[in-house]
Amino acid sequence: MGDVSDKNQDRSWHIKREITVGHLLTTGAIVVSAISWGLTIETRVAKNEFRIGEYRAGHDMALQRIENRLQRIEDKLDKKQDKDR
Repeated sequence: MGDVSDKNQDRSWHIKREITVGHLLTTGAIVVSAISWGLTIETRVAKNEFRIGEYRAGHDMALQRIENRLQRIEDKLDKKQDKDR
């Protein structure tokens, strides 16, 4: 019966307390990949922030032009209304 219990022990889960070169290499590769990904994302975010700033400035200028045109139209309408009275 001792043989049966030895076979059952061989099938049970166990964890070895050793670190192999393969573990170190894969962990290192994961760390390097994560750092590279983080730097790439940071660069893309910075570029997008710059583009958003440019678009915002363009929209602000367009909005100002529209407001100026509306003001001129209002002024002309006021003049016309004053003439009609």
